[in-house]
Amino acid sequence: MFPEININIDRLSNINTDTEYIEPLGKTFLFDFKTGTHKVIDGRLLECNLTESITQWIEVVLRTELNKYKVYTVDETEDFGISIYKYIGNRNIPLIYLASELKREIETQIIKNRFIESITDYNTERVNRGLHIQFTVVLKNNNTIKKEVIIDV
Repeated sequence: MFPEININIDRLSNINTDTEYIEPLGKTFLFDFKTGTHKVIDGRLLECNLTESITQWIEVVLRTELNKYKVYTVDETEDFGISIYKYIGNRNIPLIYLASELKREIETQIIKNRFIESITDYNTERVNRGLHIQFTVVLKNNNTIKKEVIIDV
């Protein structure tokens, strides 16, 4: 008469008290940003491991203009992406200002991921009409991901 609900009570009670528990991600599939397609072998999408999934999430944040796509927002107070695109190509803005503003925005957006602890070794340089950005992401499990991207407009 009543529906069966399979819930692990121990897991629910640990969510609020156990600071080391991080809710796992769902399935994420490898995406090739150069070709704009998911990677497929034998007709099946390739699934990401945790590190690949976080790397792809960072790439999406860096390639998305702030609040341009509503699909990434949960509510009106949440924002996703970076607003640096309005500055790229403008040679009148000092690189020091551009680099510090970009660093602030990247750190603010990337730290929102529940698996990321901090960002270190941040470096930005102007390349042609874009920016070459390099940094290291420190995960909460103490693994690191080196990230390098060129934002070109």
